[in-house]
Amino acid sequence: MRFKVLNDGRIRDLVANKNFQPRKPQNRAWAIQMADRGDAELLDILRRIDKSEIAAEAARLKTNNLTEGFNYDVWDKAKSRRMAGDSQVLNDINTMLRLIKEDEVGDLIQKNNADVQMYRQLKSRDDRIEGSFVKAGLTPEQAKRVQYDTDAIVQGEVPAAYVPNEGTKSGSIFRGNGQVYNGETRYHTEYEINPLTGQQDIVPFISEGVPLVTQFGKTGKVDGVATDEFLAQRLRQLMRQDVANNNLGDNFADVDFIDKATGRKVDAELTTTDKINNAGGRIGVQAFTSVATPDTVRTSPREIGDAVSNELINEISAYDVSLDEAVDDLARAGRLVNGTGKYRPTKGKAFKYDEVIYPVITSEIARANLRNHDITFPLEGAYQVDMQGARNAMKGMSGSELRDSLSFPTFSGHRTARDPHPVAKIYAQVPVDHSSVRDLAETNPIVRQLFRKQ
Repeated sequence: MRFKVLNDGRIRDLVANKNFQPRKPQNRAWAIQMADRGDAELLDILRRIDKSEIAAEAARLKTNNLTEGFNYDVWDKAKSRRMAGDSQVLNDINTMLRLIKEDEVGDLIQKNNADVQMYRQLKSRDDRIEGSFVKAGLTPEQAKRVQYDTDAIVQGEVPAAYVPNEGTKSGSIFRGNGQVYNGETRYHTEYEINPLTGQQDIVPFISEGVPLVTQFGKTGKVDGVATDEFLAQRLRQLMRQDVANNNLGDNFADVDFIDKATGRKVDAELTTTDKINNAGGRIGVQAFTSVATPDTVRTSPREIGDAVSNELINEISAYDVSLDEAVDDLARAGRLVNGTGKYRPTKGKAFKYDEVIYPVITSEIARANLRNHDITFPLEGAYQVDMQGARNAMKGMSGSELRDSLSFPTFSGHRTARDPHPVAKIYAQVPVDHSSVRDLAETNPIVRQLFRKQ
């Protein structure tokens, strides 16, 4: 036993060897913190004191003994407890306030109208917030727990998404054989200043009138788009940068999204932690999307990749030119073509779009996604890359720096009518600390609500 209630009403901390007043809000908050860590001794003591005082006040009101007025010490205690985050306080307040009826208290309510109205407004606000969470899909019981069960994301001081206790935790949504079972559902949240108390309440994150909810572990398209596009869209929604889908029905037709406010063309592309780490902390930006050499058209992906790599590396080494200049020179000389073998290499996202969102996943999840076809998965990170800035970065690279930044992934073809045959793509690696790259976990911490570890 660490704490003892003294005869004068104070509490003795036997470890710190000092006394303190139980009514101070900071002591209530301290008790709640200790209870969260598994030591509920002090919180139990404070609640016993509260229960005794509130019961006495409720009994007095029940007998209409109003001659001495309303006990505002008890009322202030209840309000301070609520502001300190004590989840039991609303029930105690309701027990007391249910006994206050306008036809019974008469002049008392008019005399102390401000505090009574404060309670009613607080209760109305709580009901509205809880109702919003219920509309998002929570049960009434879960909605009441959001304020007390939701952790804060310390970086950036934003709340975490609310995750009901039941359900599988994200990060373990795949069985060993690649089969998917149900993952967790996250109810996205944000802080809203309570104008009555000044505290930050946790409320549903609303985008275009709809609460945002993300369910991990689902297979198949979500809202008509592939999951990489869905997650990129969700990232932008959490940043209050709404986009309109632009390629429903054909994932390879055009840019994925159009920014509703600016008209910017925004695309989505998955990358992995291994790709970024293996590239020395750089993100691969797609410069060209359909490349081959005339003698490798319709051959194997490996042959195409090797041939394209050799041509470009030799050109860059011999003439110390930029990537764009090297491809242009080789195309004019007829040594590089696109997948059809008839035209110049097809320029990629860096030259066609304004921005690319990169949801970052693990290689394990990437492999599982390929096996199961479109899984909504938790992220390890997220980046937003401005393509104009990326193009400038590419133009500034030449020689060995450019050679070391290039990669040539290949695809087997039959993806679109424009590229029915195997092709190579050309990627240039841009450092994650380049001015064109935004680490969204740092610049917009609320996107961490989509991360495996919020």
